[in-house]
Amino acid sequence: MQTNTISAFLAATAPPKDPVVPTDHFSRVMAEYLPEGVALPSALIRTFNWLEGQGCYHVLQDGEGPEDYILSLYPLDEHDASDNISMVAFHPETPSFSQDWAVPDPAIDARVLTLATISSDGARVVMWIDDHGQIWFALLGKKTLGIISDNPLVLLQFLALGYLEPGMLRDCAMTPLQEALEHQEMGGQSASDAPFIDVAPTIPPSHLQSFLKREFKLTLPETARDLGIADFTFYGDPDSDDPFVNWVASLNQSQQLVHPETIPAALAPETEVQHIGNLDDAPNADLEEKPKGAFATVKGWFGR
Repeated sequence: MQTNTISAFLAATAPPKDPVVPTDHFSRVMAEYLPEGVALPSALIRTFNWLEGQGCYHVLQDGEGPEDYILSLYPLDEHDASDNISMVAFHPETPSFSQDWAVPDPAIDARVLTLATISSDGARVVMWIDDHGQIWFALLGKKTLGIISDNPLVLLQFLALGYLEPGMLRDCAMTPLQEALEHQEMGGQSASDAPFIDVAPTIPPSHLQSFLKREFKLTLPETARDLGIADFTFYGDPDSDDPFVNWVASLNQSQQLVHPETIPAALAPETEVQHIGNLDDAPNADLEEKPKGAFATVKGWFGR
């Protein structure tokens, strides 16, 4: 769907604003990067405010860019103590889904809004506004994408399960422990081997889990599949019935993008090419892509 302005689409389709107003610093910063007419769901605001109060909010560098404002699932002391925490970093990001199109469309950009980076390859959780104005929470990954839920509480439950890199989850029927063992390439080991592993393969955000149970009366299942989340779809899958997958595919087709099987360039990990080796002999030097932008900030902060 094409519109001339962001406000024209939102005025026709956006649901009423949520009555809970962002009060703490991070939720206010996040709200500043949302288009007019779009509000953070109250469950996210309440959770963001609580996490900030637990010491999970960090302003990096000088706070000049949106990527400098990060909200983790863990307090800083837990974050620094282990590499085996879930890589989830809420942060604002300027909407830019169509930035590499021949003619960027701000109305499309306003329908794909970053909430968090959730893996070391740059996968994002986004708020997606469909053609009817309904808000969905979706994975926009490096290789896969798909709907998580239209319920912010399900999104919070999914992230609180403690998957090491939820944006790279290949099988939603896996437990966080199974996913961590696979991710860390511990060779032949299974969940039953966990008691014999010296270092815990994953440390779930237990404080957040307790908050969700107390604040929203939520119980946490064992897997993402138990939350009703289907396995995420590879880009370009012609048989998908996922509405977000099909919407992205239709945009790729209409824009004649050359790599429809990969993450949209606007949300791919930003990189800059650096010479490795003798700069006086640059044509013969090796080239390396170095992450930059929000992805680099989050990746470096997690040490992955």
